[in-house]
Formats: sequence, C-alpha cells, structure tokens
Amino acid sequence: MPKITFCKVCGKKCFNSKSGYCQKHSTILGKYKRTPEHKKLMRERLSGKPKEWLRGRKSPNHSIFLKKWWQEHPEAREKLRKRMQIQCSDKKYLEHLSALLSGENNPNWQGGLAQKKYKKFYQKLKDKIRKRDNFTCQCCGKTEKELGYVLSIHHIDFNKENSSENNLNALCKRCNSLINFDRIKWTQYFQNKLAITNGNGK
Repeated sequence: MPKITFCKVCGKKCFNSKSGYCQKHSTILGKYKRTPEHKKLMRERLSGKPKEWLRGRKSPNHSIFLKKWWQEHPEAREKLRKRMQIQCSDKKYLEHLSALLSGENNPNWQGGLAQKKYKKFYQKLKDKIRKRDNFTCQCCGKTEKELGYVLSIHHIDFNKENSSENNLNALCKRCNSLINFDRIKWTQYFQNKLAITNGNGK
C-alpha cells in the first residue's frame, strides 16, 4: 500500500513522497532533479506523440474543453485561487523561486540584454510613433481610448540602441509582454507590416 502524503506548498495528494512535496514543487524547490537516464526515457516515450498535444494554443479543442471544465467546477477554481493566494503570500517560497529563475537560469535569458540602456529614446519620439500608428496597438488593434492607458513603444528588433523610427511601433501592455517569446518571428512580422504601411512591401 503506497504511503499518501500532502504537498507542503499546494496541499496536493502525493504518493510515497520522501521530500514532502509534489513533483511540481519538488522540482521548483530543488528537492528533485531529473537524471540523464530519466530524461532519455521521457524522450523515448514522447517521441511518437505530436508536439501539439503539449501546447494549448495549437490544440483549440483541448483549450475549449478546459475552459468549459473550469466553468462547470467553480469549487475547483476557488480551491486553486486560495492555493495561489497562500503561495503568493509565502515570502520565502517567492524569494527561492525568484533566485531559481533569475539570470542565466531563466528560459528567456538573452545574455543580459535587459541591462543595456536605451539610446536616443526620448518622449518626443515616443509621442511621434504613437501618432504615426494612430494610437493603435500594432498587434491586437486596440486603441488607447479602448484600453484606457498610453501605449508602450517597442523596439522591433529588440535592440535598445536602435531607436530609429523604422524600428519602433506602438503596442499595448499585453502584446508588449507577449512578443518577448519567439522574437525572430515577431521581428519579421513587424518589419513586414511597417514596410507595407510605408509602401515598401508587397
């Protein structure tokens, strides 16, 4: 009979847990590390599966199912909300998590680009770009009036030192955060869009 314990962080039921944490939190807190043999075994087991099964954005049916499930189970949603409140109020846990995901440990690490300073990136230039883009987010199409705040000015090639007008566009806060993933794709997308707007594209 397996020994049933409950995770010290989230309270999730786990079996034969020596650390006192579920698999998710034991990984985050450094209690459990996957060995090369374990990683190899996982690769072998997942090799036949399509990659889409891991990504909600490429599996819309699964995303719709999950949304419906959460709506039909408000008690589970409330339980998760309370669990997240406890986690967010645990200073020690948050500090440890921050340390684990800082600098080179972060999956989005770009070699310290965030520490570079902007060059010739003045308020007058920002206002000019917003006006040029009709005070509209160049990703989702929402206006400043709809959003209720001033749009951010984004460097298309993600180079803070390149503040030429052809390398800048206006984005809402949500899109400005979203485009940090898959940077090459977004750089090409905005460059093509700006070229078409300026009459240089197809």
